[in-house]
Amino acid sequence: MKSLYGIVMVRRLGLLLLMLLVTVATCYRSDGPPGGYRDTRLASDMFRLSFAAYGYISRAQVQDYALWGAAEITLRYGYRYFVVLDRQDNTGALGKPETVLTIGCTQEKLTGMFMFDAQFLQHALLAKWK
Repeated sequence: MKSLYGIVMVRRLGLLLLMLLVTVATCYRSDGPPGGYRDTRLASDMFRLSFAAYGYISRAQVQDYALWGAAEITLRYGYRYFVVLDRQDNTGALGKPETVLTIGCTQEKLTGMFMFDAQFLQHALLAKWK
């Protein structure tokens, strides 16, 4: 009986994780008139990205989604670390929060400035969103 219970629990946890990932990707990835995620490459190692709220998303969630996007871009282009060069927290259409980040990416952690480890940040945000 215990092994059947374990199998059921593993399947439930797997399904829950899948639902969480789909929800995060859906909320984070949408890009349309009411809000969503956008990015622009400014140089080989510099990007501007924004996340504008839609529905009922708090300013803190919008900032987290913008940081998630920064980590994703950093890893997608083969970098490990990023630094936020500029951050703007705005109020967009219909009074919804929006965060715009300009980031610089690098392979090595530079001394003398605060840098995010992109992979660590993604794991931390996933744990926070559980």
